[in-house]
Amino acid sequence: MKNINKYWLKIVGGFLLISGITPLTLYIKFRNDIISFLEINHSLGGSINPYTIRVMDNAVGFFSFLLFFVAPLCFFPKIKDVLQHALIKIKFIVLNDSVTLPTEYSKLFWASIFFGIIPTIWAIEPLFPVSSPHYHLVEEDGLFETLTIIILGISLIYLGREIGTLFKGRNKNRQAKVIIIFLSGLFFAVFIFMMEELSWGQRIFGWATSDTVFMDNYQKETNVHNFFNPYFTSLYLWLRRFIFFLILVSLWLDYDERKKQIVNFLLPHPFMIGLAFFILITSHHEAVEELVALFILFYSLRLRHVMPSLFENKKVI
Repeated sequence: MKNINKYWLKIVGGFLLISGITPLTLYIKFRNDIISFLEINHSLGGSINPYTIRVMDNAVGFFSFLLFFVAPLCFFPKIKDVLQHALIKIKFIVLNDSVTLPTEYSKLFWASIFFGIIPTIWAIEPLFPVSSPHYHLVEEDGLFETLTIIILGISLIYLGREIGTLFKGRNKNRQAKVIIIFLSGLFFAVFIFMMEELSWGQRIFGWATSDTVFMDNYQKETNVHNFFNPYFTSLYLWLRRFIFFLILVSLWLDYDERKKQIVNFLLPHPFMIGLAFFILITSHHEAVEELVALFILFYSLRLRHVMPSLFENKKVI
């Protein structure tokens, strides 16, 4: 009976392997033909948004990778036990905080998924194309940009409160001072981010800008970031990759049990991996900005969970 089961497992494994190789091979060979067909029959103006093409590429790649990943489990059943143990450990790391006080992050995890998936889906061009009556929500001055400013403001309140708590702490050593400097720098960066989105108040009070001074500003607004619009695509790409890399480093240090308390405090917690993934796969600038603002907010919310441990552990404060 065991030999029969192993035989069928190998057949299933071979089928999954072929199912992963075939679509990927065909897609690579006929990719340009598929894009041309969609441009002719299912697009406005005879062209497809590059983001749509990236979504297609990622979908086919993910499907094939998933089958490649599952197939070896059928050929080598013992791998299943190893992976199962690893997944249980990763799940514990993502939803708990074993370095500081025992904390359970399932609510924050699911909240980050819920709020993060909304702008991610809205930014998918095939679902909400430019012609859609709802597309204006992710445009400049739309609802998402307004929410970004509000989220950043809430984050500043949380960050300011935790910085104040640290300043009030007694017997602060060098590590505590490093944390204060880091959070103060983050507070300043978030403040700049929010004020740039507000054009330093111009969007509220509506003052005019000088055409001479702001000649190279793409939106003729009182801000700095619109001088660099041509570089946004590259800058945002590296920002998205960097945020996801930080989460992977945090997860690996936890998994390898090498994370020290101060590093655990400064790095984003692995429960934000879903939000970091949404940031990684989203390319629409306004959606990325809101997702980054949400990332900062959940980072700030998590601080209040770890702050008490800093005062209880004399090695830190």
